[in-house]
Amino acid sequence: MQVAASVSRRLSCRACAVHRPGGQAVAEGHRVCDQGLSHIALGFRSLGQFKSVYRRATAAGYKSNWRPLHMLAVSAAYLNDDQGFTVEMMAVRRWFDSFLGFRPKR
Repeated sequence: MQVAASVSRRLSCRACAVHRPGGQAVAEGHRVCDQGLSHIALGFRSLGQFKSVYRRATAAGYKSNWRPLHMLAVSAAYLNDDQGFTVEMMAVRRWFDSFLGFRPKR
């Protein structure tokens, strides 16, 4: 009982010690990933699904950095929401997986 209460008190104190500083100017040399999360990536197997989600996202207000890039085995696009968060979209043909490191080489 005594140990559990002690552990509980320690955990509570640690939770109380969390500090979130207010807004600050961006430091020189700051990178987007310095905030801990740079973007989220969505993967697709179907080019049709990729195009559908791209159209829905842009209709919802996401701004594309550039039109979707379609190459032989990969299609990709980067979009940003109204807060500057980036969403990466990529459709990869299954036969190209190993070239991108999505499947272990044997």
